[in-house]
Amino acid sequence: MDHFGLPVQVVESALRVRTEPRMEEDNTRGILSEGQIVRALKTGPRESIEGKEGRWLYIVAGNGLSGWSFSYYLKYTQDY
Repeated sequence: MDHFGLPVQVVESALRVRTEPRMEEDNTRGILSEGQIVRALKTGPRESIEGKEGRWLYIVAGNGLSGWSFSYYLKYTQDY
């Protein structure tokens, strides 16, 4: 599925935006707040993290912050 430009909403209180699609602490570029709407530009690898299934999404926020976040903590604002 092509995710270019689809709106997604943050459903985690402090969602990390990462430089690479991986969990390491030194990989954090910024933090998004719950309820923020961002755009999903592309999908990355599927993964299970602490029992949560999802895939990495490359996102961009209205303030210009961009990077990778785990899809388990994002929801599409429309059905696709």
